[in-house]
Amino acid sequence: MKLFEQWQENKESLLDGMTGSKRAILSQLLENQKTLTESMDTGTTAGEGRTVVVTLTPEGRKLAERTVHRILTMEDEIFGTWTDEEIDFYLELTERYRDQIKDKIEKNL
Repeated sequence: MKLFEQWQENKESLLDGMTGSKRAILSQLLENQKTLTESMDTGTTAGEGRTVVVTLTPEGRKLAERTVHRILTMEDEIFGTWTDEEIDFYLELTERYRDQIKDKIEKNL
């Protein structure tokens, strides 16, 4: 699936300027979304079905920067009240959820 063909570039654009726990959390959430999306692939190979490549246009990047940064500021305020242990626990649960939902999707879809 070519959905995430430019994944690193797009991911780094969204994470640009972030550090610490905020960057770690958003990075994990983005990876979870990528994993879930890829797990929905039905095994279509090149030349069969339709291939979708998604990238942001310059206007889309501007919109993402405006909206994503506002949301990240709100998240930063929330995560700023959490201890390192709470952040680690949150990341652990997020990874566990990702793995479990991936298994369910693979078994049931």
